[in-house]
Parts: sequence; structure tokens; C-alpha cells
Amino acid sequence: MRNQRLRAGRRPTARDPRRSPVPDAALRQAAGTTEPLPPASAGHSLLEWLGVAIPALSAVTGLLFVFGWTYTSSRLAHFGVDHTILGLTTSDYVLRSIDAIYIPAAAILFLVLAALLLHAGVSGLRRRGRAFPLLRWAAITALAAGTTAAALGVWAMFVQVQFVSPYLVPSFLQGGGLAVATFGFFLLRRLYGARQLPPRTGIPRWEYRCYWLVVTIVVLNLFWASAQFASALGSNRALDIVRDLGKRPLVTVFSKQSLALSRPVVEETVASGDAAYRFKYTGLRLIMTAGGKYLLLSEGWTREAGTAVVLADSPDIRLEFAPGGVPR
Repeated sequence: MRNQRLRAGRRPTARDPRRSPVPDAALRQAAGTTEPLPPASAGHSLLEWLGVAIPALSAVTGLLFVFGWTYTSSRLAHFGVDHTILGLTTSDYVLRSIDAIYIPAAAILFLVLAALLLHAGVSGLRRRGRAFPLLRWAAITALAAGTTAAALGVWAMFVQVQFVSPYLVPSFLQGGGLAVATFGFFLLRRLYGARQLPPRTGIPRWEYRCYWLVVTIVVLNLFWASAQFASALGSNRALDIVRDLGKRPLVTVFSKQSLALSRPVVEETVASGDAAYRFKYTGLRLIMTAGGKYLLLSEGWTREAGTAVVLADSPDIRLEFAPGGVPR
């Protein structure tokens, strides 16, 4: 009888198959003892952060390069110059993308913040079981309006639409409409799923994959809209340069040999017989420098009449600069 009582009150040993598979550290923690985390846990967490940060940094760098490439090529194309002539490097494109990416990035961040706040508010109402008819009406409206906008965005890809910025309409309608429709669908699923007995747990695999597909399409449309914005911004910046060309630095070019630059650039011959540079060119304005080359525009440049000059930095030429916008 005593042996039976001992067996009944005996704790499972390490060899007892009935022992819980909970690790010893968890058992000691539940009993009130604490142990420091092993160094492997900290290293594993650091690797996880690096695994997220490195791809994100690579994606951001790639985006900066694409935006800079689009912005620079659009701006130089206005002057009839191909951007590859200047030999721009990846760093040049990335640095020139700041002007092009600031407005799209700020707009995207504000939209994401607004979406998170909206989702938090709707989730709070749904958990409290309040305003069910209002949420249902909002979800149905969002689903219908978003689906209609996405369909119009696909239609606008093939038909010219009359808007203030028609180049942004297809991408905004497609990405924004699809995001709104997906939110309406998600809300409907959660509203009616919460009323089922027993309640649904988790998201079905097909629904999870659809959400990821929607996210991919929305991100692609954001890239599309941002690239189009960068192209339009580059053209507008070129128009600003032409309008304020007199404020650009004034350049005087001295050359050992004749460059045969077209008018309205003025060519003069230096009278001194022992001059190292015998030809002088005036009437040029500096636009940009990159890759050891100078992009110059003639005074009063227009697309109908004007000269765009690309000069490589070499010992055969010498450039003198004067500040722009100064009366002479």
C-alpha cells in the first residue's frame, strides 16, 4: 500500500516517457528561477535583423538608381543630349534622385500611415461589436468602388484620358482601387467570419496568397507612378533651367585647336603668338558636370535655335567661370 502511494506521488524522472517535452529552462523559469539568454539567441536575432535590413537597403538603393536614371535622362533629353554621353556613375544617379524621390516617398509614407490608422480604428470597432451595419456598408462600398477604379485604371492604359496629370491616372487607379477593394473584401470576411460558430481561426491559404498578390501589384503600380513622376519632374526642371538660363554660371572656353562650335557661340582668335590656347569661345552657360565632362548651353538657348555642347576635361582646353545673374 505504501509503495503504491509512493508511485502515485512520484515525479516523472528524466527517463519517464510521460514527462512534458517543455525544455528545462522553461520549467526553471516557471518555477521562479531565471537564467540569462545564451549568446546564440542574441546572435540569431542580429542575423534576423541583418536578413531584413540588407535586402531592404538593396531595394532602396535600386529605387534611388532607377529614379535618378529616369529623372536625369528626361531632363537631358529636353536639350537633345543622351545621358549616357556624360558617363554618369551609379553614385551620380543616386545623388540626383533625391529631388525626384522626395515627393513620392513622402506621399507613400503618408498613405501608409493613413491606412494603418484606418485599419486600427476599424479593427477596434469590429472587436467591440459596434457599428456592424455601418462597417458592413463601408466594406461593400469600398469593394465596389475599388473594383470599379481598378477596372478604369486598366482601361486607361489603352485609352487616352483627359486629366490634369493623365500619366498618373492608370497607376493610381489600378493600385489604389485594388488596395481599397481588397480592404473592403478583408473587412467583409472578418465581419461575417466573426459571426460564425465556432469562429474561424487563421486565414485560408488561398486568401493569404491573394493578399500577397495584391501587395505585389500595388507596389509595382507605386514604382510605375514614381518613375513617371520622375520623368515629368525632369522635363519640368529642364524648362526651369531654360527660363533661368541667365542665372547659370557663365563659361569662357579656351582651346589649343578650333572647336568649330555653332552659333550663337562666338569664336575669337587670340592675337598673341606665344599663347598656349589660341581660340576663345564665349556665350556659354554651365548646366552640369559629370564623369569629367561639362554640359554647356549657348546663351538664349531654345529647342528651335541653340547649341548644347559637351566638352571633356583635357589639357587641350581651359575653362573660366563667372557667376550667373550678374549684370555685365
